[in-house]
Amino acid sequence: MINGHVEQNIHYLQGRGRGHFEHWLYMAGRFFPIMRKAFRDEGVPEELVYLSMIESGLNPVAHSWARAVGLWQFVKGTGRLYGLDGNFWYDGRRDFEKATHAAARHLKDLHSEFGDWYLSLAAYNSGAGRVHRAIHRSKSTDFWKMRRHLPRETRNYVPQFIAAAVMGLNPGNFGFDVAPAAPLSFETVQIDECVDLAVLARCAGTDVEMLRELNPELIQWCTPPAMKGYSLRIPAGTSSMFAANYAKVPDEQKRDWLVHTVKRGQSLAAIAKKYGIPASLLAEVNHLSSSRRVRTGKSLVIPVSGASTSISAYPVEVDTREHATRSKRHKKKSVNRVPLPDRAATLALQDTQKDAGGGKKSLSYKVKRGDTLYCIASTYRVSVAKLRSWNNIRGTRIRIGQALVINS
Repeated sequence: MINGHVEQNIHYLQGRGRGHFEHWLYMAGRFFPIMRKAFRDEGVPEELVYLSMIESGLNPVAHSWARAVGLWQFVKGTGRLYGLDGNFWYDGRRDFEKATHAAARHLKDLHSEFGDWYLSLAAYNSGAGRVHRAIHRSKSTDFWKMRRHLPRETRNYVPQFIAAAVMGLNPGNFGFDVAPAAPLSFETVQIDECVDLAVLARCAGTDVEMLRELNPELIQWCTPPAMKGYSLRIPAGTSSMFAANYAKVPDEQKRDWLVHTVKRGQSLAAIAKKYGIPASLLAEVNHLSSSRRVRTGKSLVIPVSGASTSISAYPVEVDTREHATRSKRHKKKSVNRVPLPDRAATLALQDTQKDAGGGKKSLSYKVKRGDTLYCIASTYRVSVAKLRSWNNIRGTRIRIGQALVINS
C-alpha cells in the first residue's frame, strides 16, 4: 500500500535520511544473501528482509534503549524463545545467521496469529497484545484503520518498512546508485576449547578484526569456555590451513575461564590469591593495572588453568602471497565502508601514543560516513559522555573526516 504515510517516509529517506539509506543499501550486499536464504528456508516472504533496515540499520551489534540487540533487535526473553541464548561470553542475538532464522520464525508465528503481514509487523514492533487491543478498540483488522490505536512508534513502523522495501527493490527509481558490499564469504570450524581470537586469527591467516566481523556474537576476546563444538566462522578457503595450524597450538593457550564478581573490600591481589594465580596475570587478562582498585560488582575473568595468557610465537603455515592478495583486496573494498561497532580497534586506528605520565594510550579515530558517537564509543568500549568530554563535543553531531581523541 503506497499512501501518504509511506510517501512521507520515502521523501525522508531521499532527503534528510539519504545517508542512512545509502549505508543500508551498502550493508545489504553483505547480509541480504544470507537473510534471503534463511527466509526461504523458513517459508517466509523474502521481501521481509528489508525489515532489518528499520530494526537495526543492518548492524549486527546494535543496541536499543529497550535493551534489544542485533540485526533483528531481540530482547532477551523473546530471543530465548527462539533459541538465541547468551551469557558473559557470547550473545546469540548478535549471530546474523541464527538471529535471522529466529526472526523469520517469529514473523511466521505472528502471521499465523493475525493472518495479515501488516498486523504481524506491528506486533513484531510493539507486541501481539497491543495489536489485539488496537483491533478491539477500532473494531477493524485493517492496519490503516486501526493504526491510530497503536503506540506512536508502531504507527509509523509499517510505513517505514514499506518505504524501505519499495526503495530497496528498485533503488535506481528513487535516485540511488550505491555499489553494495561484497557478500560475507566464510566457512566454519568446530572449536572445543576456549581460545584467544588472536590465536585463532593467526591459524586462519587473518586478523582479529575479520574474525569479529564474521562472529559478532562473541562478546569477549575468546571462544566460549565449556562449550564443545563451537562453530567459528573463518574466511572462505582457509579451513585446511586453519586445521594444520590449530594442531600446533600449545595446550596452555587452550584454556577455560571462570567469572568472578568483585565483592566489597576485595582487592586484585586478594582475588588472585583466592584462585591461585599471579595478580599480574589477573590484571593482564582483564586489561587492568595491577595497582588499580577494582570496583564492587565488576566482573573479572579468571583463567582456570593458571597458565600464561600471553600469545607466544608458534610455527604456522601461512601462504603469505595469498594472504597479502586477500588483505589488499579486502582493504580496497573497505575504503568507503562504515566500520561496524565492536570490530577490532585497529581498523580505525590512525595513531597510538604513550602518555608518559599515566601510561595511558591515546588513539586518534577519523570519522567515516555513517559513524555516530554511540557506534564509535561501542567500538572502543568507552562511554559517549567520555568521548564527548575528550573531544569538547557539546551535542551529538560529528562530521566526516573529524579526528576524535580516544583515551584508554
